[in-house]
Amino acid sequence: MYGDGRVLFVCVPSVSDVTGAGGVAPRWRLYIKQLEENGWRVETWTVDKSGLEMLPRCVHPFYPKTLIDSPSPLLIWKLYHRLQIGDIACVLITDLFNDVNLALLCYGVGIPLVFSVHTDGSKLPGGVPWIATLSQAITARLSDALVTTSKSFAKVLEERQVWRRRGERALYYAPLNCSELPYQNITKAQIETERTRLFGGQILKTRHLLTYVGRWSAEKRIDLLIQVVQKANKKASITLAIVGDAADDKVAADLLQWHNPPSIIILRGMRRRGPELVATYLASDWIVSASDFETFGNVAHEAASVGVPAILQIGPGFIDQIPTGRSDRGVLIDFGHDKADEQLIQAIRDTQHLRPQDVRNAVDTQKEGLGVQDVLAMALSRHSLESSSIFFRFVAIFNAFIVASFLRAFCATYAIYLSCALMVSSLFPSLRKSLRPPSRRVRWAGALSLRYIWRNQLKLWRQNSNPQLNLQQEHGQQTPTKEAETLYSTRRRIALAVEAPIHNSRRGTSIIHGGKKAVKEHAER
Repeated sequence: MYGDGRVLFVCVPSVSDVTGAGGVAPRWRLYIKQLEENGWRVETWTVDKSGLEMLPRCVHPFYPKTLIDSPSPLLIWKLYHRLQIGDIACVLITDLFNDVNLALLCYGVGIPLVFSVHTDGSKLPGGVPWIATLSQAITARLSDALVTTSKSFAKVLEERQVWRRRGERALYYAPLNCSELPYQNITKAQIETERTRLFGGQILKTRHLLTYVGRWSAEKRIDLLIQVVQKANKKASITLAIVGDAADDKVAADLLQWHNPPSIIILRGMRRRGPELVATYLASDWIVSASDFETFGNVAHEAASVGVPAILQIGPGFIDQIPTGRSDRGVLIDFGHDKADEQLIQAIRDTQHLRPQDVRNAVDTQKEGLGVQDVLAMALSRHSLESSSIFFRFVAIFNAFIVASFLRAFCATYAIYLSCALMVSSLFPSLRKSLRPPSRRVRWAGALSLRYIWRNQLKLWRQNSNPQLNLQQEHGQQTPTKEAETLYSTRRRIALAVEAPIHNSRRGTSIIHGGKKAVKEHAER
């Protein structure tokens, strides 16, 4: 569908936070490029923009680098005036805190709405599943089209009754073309250099190299992945390299304690999209993930596009990439199974013969799904068949302001609760259980120590502004810069955030002896 100069209004967390593997921002950066090439005028309102076209950031002392939008009646008022101008043909929103109130506003103004789901909110740590599902269901009911990133997750949304219109199915996108990750220009020397880095500075030709690349967070189940590899190492020679970063320094610090060469290599620092990221993919024998949180799994798709197979958790998103459980793209296993280590070893044996060209050919055969232009066409056609009275539209606009005000009060109250709960847990650890279920988020949010709490709070007060994106630690300092085209990046190369093997003085050079204690701590979290 050609835009013919019409305006598409897009509300997403970011289209410029594209440093690192996977993520929603690179996807939307490419979608917007495709839309503009097809004649659409795209107006984006994001969390990381400045000025009028900015969704207010939810600034929290323990999540200083997240891209979470903050609900606000002022935002609804500002968007209401923008939508009333009359030049907007369609509105598209993704997973935002403001989903329900934005959907009510679009319904009241009478503008077609597309709800694009990229996150399984019911599985976020510390969240309440039924609330996340209810929020998505209300937004979907007020939308003209619901679209997600894979066929399997579209089915999940239908089973949860998030989308339940008679005769209409939830839509899903076709896999993206990873043209921004060219592998042809990567030399053997670059691959060997990166492979040495992933092995912790050593050249180990007899070990299999499995790599996890991407964001470090609780829902990715990286600790489970490490435990399975450690167990498998009793029967095979496997190195697991964990490459990425966390929004919370405490989460990163916890993960760095697993560093135990040559079996477990923890490298903190996102790889820059382009040759650096491609070199990391190509230097790996397999890309691995134990996450059961994915709606598609962009990292595995990117790796397969350059010719690297994957060993992935059985679950939504991943089963779209490897539909039969075993193919030229890799193998699906259950990392939560008692014999996951045996499944991992067998998966390595079954796929070690694959050539890069075999993997790339398998990617090229999987094109099922819709383009973003097709989704817009369906939403506009559905909207033309619907009509609502002026009274219901007025009620929807009024409720948009009510919901925004309620969510704003909730955010403020919850932030106060987190701060108090952290302090109470620090002073009286025995009371931690009485703080559940929110204490799950509290424990994950940061260290249970007053020193850590006050250090982060003071740092936030000193900034007196919203923190920048893509901060990267170099020698203990954070040095953000702002480049052209509103892309936030680092001043120097992101790739070398952690070069030398880390010696853990508290646990000694080996992490294995402290494994049971670490597993217990992660289980409590």
